[in-house]
Amino acid sequence: MLLLAVVLVMGAVNVATNRLPQPWYVPVCVLGSIALLVLAWLDSLSASDLGVGRGTVLPGVLWAVLIVLVVVVGYAVAAALPRARGAFADRRAMGASGQAVALRVLVAIPFGTVLLEETAFRGVLFGMVSVRYGTGWAVCGTSVLFGLWHVLPARAMHASHDGVAKMLGRDRRGHLLAVLTTVLFTTAGGFVFVLLRLWSDSLLPPIGLHWALNGMGVAVVWWLAQRSSSRRDVANSGPSEQN
Repeated sequence: MLLLAVVLVMGAVNVATNRLPQPWYVPVCVLGSIALLVLAWLDSLSASDLGVGRGTVLPGVLWAVLIVLVVVVGYAVAAALPRARGAFADRRAMGASGQAVALRVLVAIPFGTVLLEETAFRGVLFGMVSVRYGTGWAVCGTSVLFGLWHVLPARAMHASHDGVAKMLGRDRRGHLLAVLTTVLFTTAGGFVFVLLRLWSDSLLPPIGLHWALNGMGVAVVWWLAQRSSSRRDVANSGPSEQN
């Protein structure tokens, strides 16, 4: 019953975060995470079951920092390649203010998206399923559910991402392909996150990877948009008058 309750809470939070106004996003994620941790406590899961055992904290932090640095370097290389810049064409970040981007990178993503999803999938759900059915079921089950979790976000992404819309089309077929592609991609991502959790015996490395991919991705999208805008302004201003 507690495992079913976890799935139901996750489903309700998923709908709420995708339907409620943006100011509700972080509070709903925090409350959802607390509810899931209460269910884990009722199920007698230990800190180790959740990936936050005392002996794994320091190694987990070190690996998380290293992972963040690797992702930052990877994004820097991708941003420097003209052919790769189409992947950074998300209007939600391109048209945002610097303050809005900072709040998203430093607040909404770490204390909303990452906190909720890592607590839910690699923490509570993984712990409950592995205790009941074994590690194999926990790895597969959490990864598949992580992919399905992104059905609703995929719809917004298709509407706002020029690169994806150009590649798949803006019609109904393109919309369906965007959802299917996102589910497959995030299922694969779920495998990476959960295998990292298993390898490190800590929830902190997947937390670091998750924040780096999402947060640094938004930052790079915004930075490239600002850089492109500055270049257009310079080009439109024309040559300066000679005295």
